[in-house]
Amino acid sequence: MKLSTKSKYGLKAMCELALKPDDIISIAVIANDTNTSEAYLEQMMATLRRANLVTSVRGAGGGYKLARSANEISVGKILRTLENDLEFIDCISGECSNKCNCKSFGVWQQLYQVMNKSLDSVSLADICNGGCNG
Repeated sequence: MKLSTKSKYGLKAMCELALKPDDIISIAVIANDTNTSEAYLEQMMATLRRANLVTSVRGAGGGYKLARSANEISVGKILRTLENDLEFIDCISGECSNKCNCKSFGVWQQLYQVMNKSLDSVSLADICNGGCNG
């Protein structure tokens, strides 16, 4: 499974917000700090806002901030928001009409559950404070 650049830049952007929890940070600043285009970042931030992971402030001095503490936001939640729920195969989403007869369905389901459990055990604060040891 290969994640898109949304995951890479989305996590970078979220870390920028996590490192300055009391500040409202503009798209221009986040784009500069993460080496991301403002247009691409704006799309990701809108997705993260709809998932209640960030809040936006309009007008002069506007920008984004985390909707809650970085300790309360899992990497899994961020990636599922940006990557179509991390459903790496049709069976997981129920789009496979043959899953009851598919010999490998159990493997895909188990992999999906283990992957999500692992990603949910890592908080945004964990990765922004020097990485994850788990």
